Amino acid sequence: MKNFSKKLINLTTSIILVTSATICLGSSSSTEQNPFEFRFAKGTIFENLNSNVQITNDIIYANNVNSLNVYKIPKESADFELGQIPFSWSIDRIGILNDDWSVISYNCEKCYVKNSDIACTKDYNKVTECNDEVIVDSNGVGCKIYSTLDKALNTQNSEQYSTVNDGTILKRILSLDNGFSLIEFNNEKGFMKSSDLIKRQYLGKFQITYYCPCNICNGGWGAYDYFGNPLIDGTAAVDTSLIPFGTSFQIEEDGYTRNCIAKDIGGAIQGAHIDVFVDVPHSVCEQMGNSKKDVYTYVRCN
Repeated sequence: MKNFSKKLINLTTSIILVTSATICLGSSSSTEQNPFEFRFAKGTIFENLNSNVQITNDIIYANNVNSLNVYKIPKESADFELGQIPFSWSIDRIGILNDDWSVISYNCEKCYVKNSDIACTKDYNKVTECNDEVIVDSNGVGCKIYSTLDKALNTQNSEQYSTVNDGTILKRILSLDNGFSLIEFNNEKGFMKSSDLIKRQYLGKFQITYYCPCNICNGGWGAYDYFGNPLIDGTAAVDTSLIPFGTSFQIEEDGYTRNCIAKDIGGAIQGAHIDVFVDVPHSVCEQMGNSKKDVYTYVRCN
């Protein structure tokens, strides 16, 4: 009885497998294509495609900075919008309908996107989310904002979206490894060179002391910095292993931001300690305190 049951189970399994294979493969004589290539497409989004659609089955990328709109039918109307795909995301494209529209797979449904909102090749390999504030710093030239990444990469043949002056604060959304950043300015998004942007970076808490022009503070060295220049307000003695010479930075004092530049050193200035020159009498200098404060600097984006 056990042997008979085992044979019956094996026979039943064989019938099921044969039947399943027949359903999946269909009739191989009716087509020259390998039936396995479309076994997941039969009965889903590939069926009933318009005869005008050129089947591609490739990968495209969302290339609209304001997110790519997906439509139920190939018509640009809010009535037919199904959702949005963020910039840079990859999309399975089923085919190309015409010069204006592509057919995609979206949530396992056949949908449409505008060809002007997609890119067939990705011009970068890595995208870093930022969502920080940056400042335009282009050495007085001003920074161009391009409406699409394609225009940004082909600046000689593209119209600029707008120009912003140095010192303008922007919101940076993404950093691309091709040297461009996606930014937002006046509620509009666009691309600009990352090298034209700087951002504020926190250095940490430093012990802040002050020194003045007097001999008590400067000893036999006189009121000169490390390079022999006369000391001016904002000159700072630093540990150059932490803050290199020439670094501009800011100290957040009580209700005030003090701008400094690292141009001096001192025997007692080691580690997280900054000594700031102030052009005041020594008695005033002594009253300015000795406490830990937050220190920031600006670094160029990449």
